[in-house]
Amino acid sequence: MPQLTFELPDTVVVTGASSGLGHELCSLLVEAGVAAVGVDLAAARDNLAALAGYHHVAGDVAGEATWEKVVAPPEVFGRETHRPSDVCSHPRRRYNPGGH
Repeated sequence: MPQLTFELPDTVVVTGASSGLGHELCSLLVEAGVAAVGVDLAAARDNLAALAGYHHVAGDVAGEATWEKVVAPPEVFGRETHRPSDVCSHPRRRYNPGGH
């Protein structure tokens, strides 16, 4: 079976983070050592909100005010990290979902 390996940035923004695929993706990213910023109208689930590498932004993805919160300076999130808008060109981690 072919292997799939990803270069992961320090921070990833995930929309729809309160349920389904968005929730699972945030969990996997944090587990892999990536800071995840979840955006959703609904509040974050307790199991996700409790993770140290997760920050939740409650808001409508169509609203400018929501995105102003998403790109807030790192100190707003209470940790050292890049702003989500800065991370696309700075991959640091390799992730192989198959674990091989």
